[in-house]
Amino acid sequence: MDTALQSFTKRVQEAIEKKMNPIGIFLDLTKAYDVLSHKDLLSKLDTYGIRGVANKWFKSYLSRRTQCVEINSKKHRTAVSATRDIMNGVPQGSTLGPILFLLYINDLPLNVAGMNIVLFVDDTNLLITGKNINTMQSCLNSVMQDIQTWFFSNSLIVNTGKTSAISFHTTQNKSPALLRVSLEDRDIPFSIETKFLGVYIHQNVKWTAHIKNLSSKLNTSLYMINSLTSITSAHILRTLYFACFHTHLRYEVSLWGGDLESKKIF
Repeated sequence: MDTALQSFTKRVQEAIEKKMNPIGIFLDLTKAYDVLSHKDLLSKLDTYGIRGVANKWFKSYLSRRTQCVEINSKKHRTAVSATRDIMNGVPQGSTLGPILFLLYINDLPLNVAGMNIVLFVDDTNLLITGKNINTMQSCLNSVMQDIQTWFFSNSLIVNTGKTSAISFHTTQNKSPALLRVSLEDRDIPFSIETKFLGVYIHQNVKWTAHIKNLSSKLNTSLYMINSLTSITSAHILRTLYFACFHTHLRYEVSLWGGDLESKKIF
């Protein structure tokens, strides 16, 4: 995750320094783990060299899984729906689930040219840079068509309602490039900031929004720890500190730690 975020922000900053127009598109997938095709997944595993007995093992792992809905009401006895087979998706909460999804989506960059693509499980980011707006628009149209085709052929669904775009620029640039980003005949709106891999990214590549959100989270954790000081041991308090405070404080500090706003925390 660190590598994905650092790689993305480095490319954005380098593009801005070269007076180019970096535009990021942040795709949101609908029920990504639940809709992928078992047949396509096994075929991709075969392409990656997982064949024969190993491929059959994965087929056995994915097959014969069932699900049902149970409603437990205080006024009425428990109601359970009929059991149905699960024909798509990978088991959530499992160790193999994220790995299989990564293997499933791993060939996306090979099928889309003209953009830098950052993949981290079901978080997908596209970055296009250039100086000529018309050339960028033409490239963007082609890329979005390729993206739409790939997701459709791989049985994955992009939630266009939660997908956003950001035109990155310096604070001095009052007229950033706003190209038309369209997917499935729907225009993707441009945002000032968005959350990507747990970090709030701003159009000026500033970290004010992230630090503000982090400060609120740390204050809540600190209040909880202080409230327990008189009723629990130092060992438990130390465990709570690392679990609820330290992990949030250190997360991607290499990105936002140098921002002037970070002094409010440190």
